[in-house]
Amino acid sequence: MQRLHRIVAAVLGVSAMALAGCAGGGGAGPEEGSVIRIAGLMPLTGPTADTYGASFVAGVEAAVDRVNSAGGVDIAGVAHQVEFTVFDDQCKPEPSQAAAQSALDEDYQFFFGPICSGAASAVQPTMARSEALWTIPVAVDGPTQLPNVFRTMPRVGAYSDATLAWLAEHPEYQRIALITDQNHTGLVAATDGLVQGITDLGREVVATQQYQSGDTDFRAPITEVVAGGADLYLQRAYPAEAALLLQQTRELGGDMAVMWNAGLTNADVARLVPDPSLLTDVYQAAPLFSLDTFLAEGNPLAQEVAASAGDRAGTFTAQAQDLATVVLTALGEAEEATPEALQAALTELPAAALEGRTLNDYTPFDDGRAFRDREVGVEALVVQWQQGTGWVVATSTS
Repeated sequence: MQRLHRIVAAVLGVSAMALAGCAGGGGAGPEEGSVIRIAGLMPLTGPTADTYGASFVAGVEAAVDRVNSAGGVDIAGVAHQVEFTVFDDQCKPEPSQAAAQSALDEDYQFFFGPICSGAASAVQPTMARSEALWTIPVAVDGPTQLPNVFRTMPRVGAYSDATLAWLAEHPEYQRIALITDQNHTGLVAATDGLVQGITDLGREVVATQQYQSGDTDFRAPITEVVAGGADLYLQRAYPAEAALLLQQTRELGGDMAVMWNAGLTNADVARLVPDPSLLTDVYQAAPLFSLDTFLAEGNPLAQEVAASAGDRAGTFTAQAQDLATVVLTALGEAEEATPEALQAALTELPAAALEGRTLNDYTPFDDGRAFRDREVGVEALVVQWQQGTGWVVATSTS
C-alpha cells in the first residue's frame, strides 16, 4: 500500500510553548501531549493523482502545518501535534477499501476522506463497522447516515440548487441538455431532481445522457445535443472529461453555453483547454473547491494557503484546507483526543468558531451549529470564465 507519510516532530510544540511561557511572564501554557494521527484516503497514483490527490493533500497540509507551527491542538489544556499520513486509494472503489482497512489495521482512528464519491460509497460498509471518526467532502449520499461520518462540503443537491437559481435569473436559456459521468454516484442520483427542477422552471430538457469515466470520444452525444438545439449544455464531468466535452462540443458546432460541475481551476484550463476562445459562455456550478476565485478577490487566507501549497495548489486545495480546519477546530473543542469526543465536538461545533478560519462560508443552522445531521450549510456558487482573470463569481441579471 503506497503511502505519503508526514511526521511532524513534537519538539515544535515544545518550542512554541516555551516561547509562550517566556513571553507571558510566568503564565503556564498547555502541557505537551501525544501526537494525533490522522489518515487521509486520497489518490497518490492513478489518473486523478495529479489533479485531485496532490491538490487535496496540499490543502490539508497547509491547515495542519499552520496549527502545528502555532503549538498544536490544545485539548483540555494539553497541546497535541498532528501527524497526517496519506493512504493511496487511487479514487477507485476497491483500492479505497484496501487503503481504509490498511489504515484501520494500523490503529488510525481519525480519517480525512475518501475524497471521490465512488470510493466513499465503497468504503461506507467499512465506516459502519469501525469505531473511527470519518470526515468526507464528497457529495454522495449515504455515508453521513452513519453517526461517525461527517461531511464538510454540501450534498450534491447544492450543485443543483445553484444551477436552478442561476437558470431562474437567466430566462434566455430555454432548451437544456445534460450529460453525467455515471461513476459520479452523487450527480447520477441527483439527475432526476435536477431535470424536474428545470421543467418546473418552464424549460425544456432536450437530452439526458451518461458517459463512462475515461471516455474520450463524445461525438455521438454531442451531435444529439446540437441537433436538439440546446442553448445550455450541463456537462457534469470530472476535469479531463469536461475539457474534452467542451472541445468536441465546439468542434461539432455547438456554440451554446456550457456549465460544468467539475471544479476546474485556472491551471486546469490552461493545461486542458488548448484554445481560450472555447471558454466563451462557460460556467461552473459548485462550492468553491479551489483557491482561484478567492485569490481573484484578494482573500488573505487564500494567499496564505497558496504560498504553502506552491505548485501543488489546484482543484481541491480550498476544500481540503476547510475540511482539515473544521476538524482541527472541533478537536480544540473536544474533551479528549478520541473519536467519540470528536464526534460530540463536531455535533456541537458553532459555525461562528469557523469564521475567518475557512475559505467557504459555513452558514449556521437555526441553533447556530455548523452541522445538522452531520451535514453542513455551505452553498454552491456559479462562477464564470473571465478572459485574463479566470474564474470569478457570475454576475446576476436581477
